[in-house]
Amino acid sequence: RIYRDTEPILNSVEDRKPLASDVPGDSTYWIDATKKKRGRTYYYVVTAVNPSGMEQACPKLEEEIAAITIPDK
Repeated sequence: RIYRDTEPILNSVEDRKPLASDVPGDSTYWIDATKKKRGRTYYYVVTAVNPSGMEQACPKLEEEIAAITIPDK
């Protein structure tokens, strides 16, 4: 599952809706094609889900989260 927010996602994704949940486990990339606002930073977390539906824990450090800033122009 892939989660996105405008604030770092730390410790839990329990109450969040995934941005994507159909990413194949052997995929080496994924593209966020949703609309985004200029000048805003987006934070992403990717979690693994086992066949029983159990999801791995969320990162506890901000350094473990991918962050992308959309340029102003």
